[in-house]
Amino acid sequence: MAEQNANTGPRYYGSVAALCQDDVLTFACLTCGHQASMEARALTERVSSDVLIEALDARLRCTCCGERGQAQLVAVEAAEE
Repeated sequence: MAEQNANTGPRYYGSVAALCQDDVLTFACLTCGHQASMEARALTERVSSDVLIEALDARLRCTCCGERGQAQLVAVEAAEE
């Protein structure tokens, strides 16, 4: 999984299958600023393992304001090996 820093923050690339089950993904809503975290294991129960990480943003809905497609993946904390 690669990461690129730009003005919009880090971007993560690759398929969901590249994540370790204990990795923690943190998303932020661009509309209301709400942040939420999810373990990769919970994500793989909801989406196919061939879904690209960079495609997740458009699929998510904010649990605070309800907006869809306004989430941005802001961090992936790697599982300790």
